[in-house]
Amino acid sequence: MKKLMCIAILLLLALPAIAQGKDDAVKNELLNLEKEFWDAWKNKSSKPFEERIAAGSLGVSVEGLGTKEEMLKKMKEQPDDCTVNTYSVDNGSARVMELGRNKYLLVYKSTVDAMCGGQKIPDTWWSSTIWEKQGGKWMGLFHQETPLMMPPPGQQPPKQ
Repeated sequence: MKKLMCIAILLLLALPAIAQGKDDAVKNELLNLEKEFWDAWKNKSSKPFEERIAAGSLGVSVEGLGTKEEMLKKMKEQPDDCTVNTYSVDNGSARVMELGRNKYLLVYKSTVDAMCGGQKIPDTWWSSTIWEKQGGKWMGLFHQETPLMMPPPGQQPPKQ
């Protein structure tokens, strides 16, 4: 009986570490997919967006709310609207939260040097994507981008 109790306690103590390892693996996999989207945007390719964004998904950006279909239409009709010189994804800022079976929220900070519609866009962004594994393939269900603004004078920026 004591032996079973010890094994049960050890398993309970190990579960958070096992879960953290799974979350880290998922976070790295999803960050790699996000980087594929950044590369596609930079290279003016709609293919990853067509393949990895679920039908009926939504996105929110400084331009407003849009569906997958609306975003792809704009990308194809205005391929030169944005010029991305460089970008980086901050892996250290990334957080992942499990929302359900095979469904995760990924949040991360990125920096970009880009012009869209003839205007320089903000340099630093917080991005969030809800990903779901469907038929063994990660699909984006929702994405939002929020430009990081400096706080008013006298206020401290939020902790990262």
